[in-house]
Amino acid sequence: MNLARQPTFLSPRALLNIFVSMTIIITITRGLIARNILQNNFFEIVKAKFDRVVIITIAADDKRFVEQFQSDRVEIVSCYPEADTWLDKLVSKLNTYLIYNINTKKLSLYNTINPRHKFLSYFKYIVLRMIFQPLAQLKILRQLIGYFDYLFLQSKTVKKYQKLLRAYQPKIVFSTNMIESPDIEILKAARKEKIKTMAMCKSWDNPSKIYFRARADRVAVWGKFMADQMQAYQDYKPKNIITIGVPQFDYYLDKSRLVSRVEFCRQYNLDPTKKIILFGSEGKLVPTEPEVVKIISDLIDNRELAADCQILIRPHFGYKKDYLKFSKLEATGNVKLDLNNNPSVGFRDEWDYSNEQMNNFLNTMYHSDVTVNTCSTLTLDAAVLQKPVILNMFDGYQKLPFYQSAARWYYSDYYSKLMEYDAALEAHNADELKESLNILLKQPNLLAAQQVELAKDFCYQVDGKAGQRLFRAIDSLISG
Repeated sequence: MNLARQPTFLSPRALLNIFVSMTIIITITRGLIARNILQNNFFEIVKAKFDRVVIITIAADDKRFVEQFQSDRVEIVSCYPEADTWLDKLVSKLNTYLIYNINTKKLSLYNTINPRHKFLSYFKYIVLRMIFQPLAQLKILRQLIGYFDYLFLQSKTVKKYQKLLRAYQPKIVFSTNMIESPDIEILKAARKEKIKTMAMCKSWDNPSKIYFRARADRVAVWGKFMADQMQAYQDYKPKNIITIGVPQFDYYLDKSRLVSRVEFCRQYNLDPTKKIILFGSEGKLVPTEPEVVKIISDLIDNRELAADCQILIRPHFGYKKDYLKFSKLEATGNVKLDLNNNPSVGFRDEWDYSNEQMNNFLNTMYHSDVTVNTCSTLTLDAAVLQKPVILNMFDGYQKLPFYQSAARWYYSDYYSKLMEYDAALEAHNADELKESLNILLKQPNLLAAQQVELAKDFCYQVDGKAGQRLFRAIDSLISG
């Protein structure tokens, strides 16, 4: 059964209604983005200010999504199937190599080494570096490739979106995931139709990984760090970069979402009198994390920590069944798993965008006493909520080569920059993990000042108004 409006020709009367109304088109291609954008004051303002809101999404046939977000003013439309050619794939690969900086070079090397063919892997890395390190300095080269891409590639799909845009006559197109399809094709179509465009990356780590295939009139970014990267790697001028903060952090200030510690602990069978060590998983990227959790559990059993503690593991819900790698640890009695997740099957990431999941995450962060993670965005969440953080930079009881170790992820440019703020303690081995836990259990506010500075540069203002600033940026672009 088709639950949502399909992209098609409209009746003359419908066309007239659209023509005289204020219409905005918003792309939603992941459950994570649905949480960030639609479960936010921004969406409520948009629905109040625009006569028609058209959501183009891959979840148009998902009953849950349609029932939650479709309304009298909101239409949900299916996106067109992707049809990339070999030339599209080649351009995407070139765009990856043309963003070539010192940290991504190291990360690329350690990610591409094949343990059985180390010499060949390293030889390939050296050759690619010799070719693309100088080419990446040629700003004009990536811009020419981008213009060729705009003129000639994905033309069939772009024409379909042009027809769709002509039918709806939007005042603006808002792309919420500008680095991937269908946003790429939609942005190209809007540009060809001379429709104004606002765009965002889905996360803070996007701008330095690949040169984006489509451009927008203006881009909204979280904070100074992303703004600098959009200038350095994506060739946007400062006047076209709007700093708004992090929309999904807005609800952190809503105290009505919080439950008591007793109530929170009850749902996980935790002891409210003990300290809670929250361990945030990075999914399949770090398969050795259970060993690190086991080390913490042993410290608890041996009474080597400064307080009575227990461990709550938050699996990475973006990876299916990530919780299974921790399942054996529950037998220790010190470990509980957060399984409160209702996957959104309409999206490929299956991210749970429900208010229940948002409330659960806020309470999890709020009631935790120390957070341990491996190169995760959780460090920013914790900084905003003033919860002390330990960065796991080792692999438990085993010693892995660097190109296989959890430590390699910290060579990314965004995390290298984050670590300059000294807003988290680092654990390179079991002894440092024990020492860091004891320090932060005794002095939970030790890093508070550094966390404030980190949040300022990476998240701008955490005042509950990022969604409002995002709307003002769109409104200004329409009227400008």
